[in-house]
Amino acid sequence: MIDEWYQASGPTTPSYNQTHLSPRTSENGIVTAKQRLQALIPEHDQATGLLWGCTIIRDLLKNRDSDGDTPLHIVVGHHDYGKIFGLCETLKKTSNENEENMFNVSNNYGETPLYVSVIQRNLELVEYFLECGASPNGHSSRNIGDTPLHYAASRGMVNIVRALLNCRETDVNSSNDDGQTPFMCAVKMHGMIDEDTHQKIDNRAVLSMLLEKGADPGLQECGTGKTIVHLAIDKQDVELIDHLSKILTEETFVHLATTINYDQQSAVEILGSQIYEAHNSHIREALYIRLLVCGVHKH
Repeated sequence: MIDEWYQASGPTTPSYNQTHLSPRTSENGIVTAKQRLQALIPEHDQATGLLWGCTIIRDLLKNRDSDGDTPLHIVVGHHDYGKIFGLCETLKKTSNENEENMFNVSNNYGETPLYVSVIQRNLELVEYFLECGASPNGHSSRNIGDTPLHYAASRGMVNIVRALLNCRETDVNSSNDDGQTPFMCAVKMHGMIDEDTHQKIDNRAVLSMLLEKGADPGLQECGTGKTIVHLAIDKQDVELIDHLSKILTEETFVHLATTINYDQQSAVEILGSQIYEAHNSHIREALYIRLLVCGVHKH
């Protein structure tokens, strides 16, 4: 097992949460992701990591565990900054244009080291891998075909979403296996409890960022034909409806609220037919009033 090999080699860096040095500012005043990561690694561990990288690089693809994880996946999983930095810098210096981009090599679940970094909510590594040329558009078979942006946007990872959106290659409207874009996932997961942090997810800032970076709010869920307003109504989330009406134009919001799904129902029709049901009737009434105020009654 490659994980046993890793344990034998031992980590070269201190604990994940421990920081060390301030990153040096480059001549143009911009601190790169490489510099920020390097500032977290003591010089001795940088040297050890570079030596390890030179040793392991020849058999990088052969040394996989049962999940298809490469040594780079493993050291990312262990937050071993010294070995991550050493291996990546060695890869950058030794690879050529005709070879496969080693930063995009995935495990058996379609997850690249960048994807693993997103799952671990490690902003420093996400920015570093993007700077190294890793693709942000890989799909994980373990997470219904989610890309890194789907995963981060669903869980309110504001800083990581920002980093992914700042990468020109990121497909902001990519669909997962359920036909959902990152924008749809952010709507569906808003207000849910995060499985890792056990905190309530607030995706309002994420939705605003996605829209600013070109997310198409007019797309419909492939399997159901639902718009984002359908999804928000399904959640009975007044706060979410208020935010969507704020960040979208009135014309777009009204269009989404009156667009029919594959069951031939618009969001406003669904809500209107259910408003007198006893269960949560006060919430349904508040949602219906929001739609009327936004001009939906005109259609």
